[in-house]
Amino acid sequence: MRKIAIDTRDLKKGKTGTFTYLKALCDEFSADPEVLFISYPFQVYTGPAFSGKMAEHVLFFLWKQIYLPLYCIWHRVDALLCTDYFLPVLPLPTRKFVVFHDAFFFEQPAHYNSLWLKLFHLLAVPAAKRAEAVIVPTEYVKTRLLHFIPGLHSIQVITEGAKPLPVPEGGSRFDKPYILHVGTLDFRKNLPRLVEAFDKLDWGGLLVLAGDSPAYAGSNGREEVEKIILEKDLQDRVILLGRVTDVELANLYAHAYAYVFPSLNEGFGLPLVEAMQQGLPCAAANNTAMPEVGGDAVLYFDPYNITAIRDTLQVLVTDETQRACLKKAGLERVKLFQWPAVADAFLSLLHRPLRVAMMGVKGYPYVYGGYETLIKELVERLEKKQIEVTVYCHRSLFAERPARVNGINLIYVPSVEKKSLSQLTHTFLSTLHACILRRPDVIFYVNAANGPFGLLTRLFRIPTVINVDGMEWLRPKWRGLGAKYFYFAAKQATRWMDHLVTDAREMQKTYQELFQAESSMIAYGAEPFIPVSIELLNPWKLESRSYFLIVGRLIPDNNSDVLIEGYLQAQTDKKLVIVGDDVFNDAYAQSIKEKIKGNPHILFTGYVKDSSILSALYQHCYAYLHGHEFGGTNPTLIKALSEGTGIAALGTRFNKEVLADGEFGLLFEKNPKAVAASLMASEEVFADLRAKAQSRIVDTYNWDYIATQYERIFVNSQHEGNL
Repeated sequence: MRKIAIDTRDLKKGKTGTFTYLKALCDEFSADPEVLFISYPFQVYTGPAFSGKMAEHVLFFLWKQIYLPLYCIWHRVDALLCTDYFLPVLPLPTRKFVVFHDAFFFEQPAHYNSLWLKLFHLLAVPAAKRAEAVIVPTEYVKTRLLHFIPGLHSIQVITEGAKPLPVPEGGSRFDKPYILHVGTLDFRKNLPRLVEAFDKLDWGGLLVLAGDSPAYAGSNGREEVEKIILEKDLQDRVILLGRVTDVELANLYAHAYAYVFPSLNEGFGLPLVEAMQQGLPCAAANNTAMPEVGGDAVLYFDPYNITAIRDTLQVLVTDETQRACLKKAGLERVKLFQWPAVADAFLSLLHRPLRVAMMGVKGYPYVYGGYETLIKELVERLEKKQIEVTVYCHRSLFAERPARVNGINLIYVPSVEKKSLSQLTHTFLSTLHACILRRPDVIFYVNAANGPFGLLTRLFRIPTVINVDGMEWLRPKWRGLGAKYFYFAAKQATRWMDHLVTDAREMQKTYQELFQAESSMIAYGAEPFIPVSIELLNPWKLESRSYFLIVGRLIPDNNSDVLIEGYLQAQTDKKLVIVGDDVFNDAYAQSIKEKIKGNPHILFTGYVKDSSILSALYQHCYAYLHGHEFGGTNPTLIKALSEGTGIAALGTRFNKEVLADGEFGLLFEKNPKAVAASLMASEEVFADLRAKAQSRIVDTYNWDYIATQYERIFVNSQHEGNL
């Protein structure tokens, strides 16, 4: 399961802007099963005692630099989000994201504890440079951070939202109209100038300042504000409320006459958005991020000019036309700052495409057989669905080794180039690479021989899906130890792999009967029919309907010898074209080649890698002979149907399933005489089979439908977990 972890330590702090931000974000993510909330076990100390501060710094360091990395590794977290400027410094397989609400640590260093500043420059800045992205609330903050930390490689602007407030209860707590300000009594809030400007205002209302002293003593401006209130004898007109509850805040917004925000520096200015949301006419400083947030819904003033502040407030409380316009504009403006949209933006950034690693094939875009075709058709469709696919390729088969083709990631892994060891050693090394270095969300194997590797993926806690294909242990080429291994491997696949895929109903039944294992049946697919000219076959001087066709590797379980002997017994005037070979050119393949050597009626093409030529061979043959015995849904049989070919096939239960018990092809027993009898069927029989062959290719054998089924399994594996 792809997991996003959020450090919720700031929820244990006082209700400052960072608390409000994190709380709103967590509320939006609360129903998302992919989001983990990392709970801080202690209350954050914000008092003045030196010993308390030191203890808090030590706990903070242990939390960020030790506990969070261990948590991410243990829980296989894909993305870690910290909303408090700090990230773990150590490299992690987890992608790290950090929120910088502002650049105050750089701009106002005197306001912060010296030890905290050292930690910031020693830990936060280097970690931010290596983060996947630094998230900021405004373009203003982005510009400032790039000025102070030019090494940042990625900064993403995701705005903040207006938090929903409780329904206000009762009437106003004051008997006069009032201008409201919400925020800590920080020096940068510029409250002394606001109080002086209010003193000069020709208005009989109140100025209400809601907010507690800031956490950092160096930025605490309460004393100066209280001093000016006392000097101007404003104790009855300027009210310091201190910290208020959400219910009290809702009441304050509901009954305020106007809102003012004179801050000298804001990374965003959440109270301004909250005030607009409540329909209040607003005035704010014309600096930093506030014009970016307020737009044309706010009156602006020079925050250093007391007269300018006074004049703006005068308009704000006396000009009814202007007040009405500001209210309307504010309610429209605040639609840009909604937490559901903010959360969606975060998820879009934090989420990455589902990563699927595929192995057990020769490679991509190398098309060697059924497995390679399956992978090719799947990956090209999954890539269009924004799934990140990596295919592990046999290094020895690729002279050129591009890292990416058609949007597909390719990794080239060596193997022991022996017939019985090549695929297993390649998949083993690929599994180690994927589990240790790549860490995909899902590993997709083809071939039941790879079943034991599920033990490795289980140890590394990576969900796995395997297409087990056929009953390999029955194939003649795997007699003795080989057959025993394939049976053992298939059984291990049912034990260790998280999800089994079979490509035929009959194979699904086989795994249920032999191993009591459930599987999803996903058939093999075929491309839509595209007519191909007979001229492509000119190199072999073939004419349309002048030949029988065999396509497949020269291996015993494809029964090439039986098919060839049946052809010879039929004594037909049509040629026999054999497409295929055997990579290892073993004794069986050699015997086939010796048998047909010198026969002018039998044409051996070897491998045909050009898909258009292969389609031409199918489309223009008289009939296709299919001798595959032990697989499930065989790719060449499906292709023959899709190309509109008349078919004569060995009567296995798998071939009967595809051909609907003989409705879409002749079925013969496993002997040359039966093959010969099928080949001698009338021309009308094969013409009828050709005419209706493509009608068998319905949704079940459609690649788009098949890719969607696999996609569903891959996605669901993230939620089901192992077993």
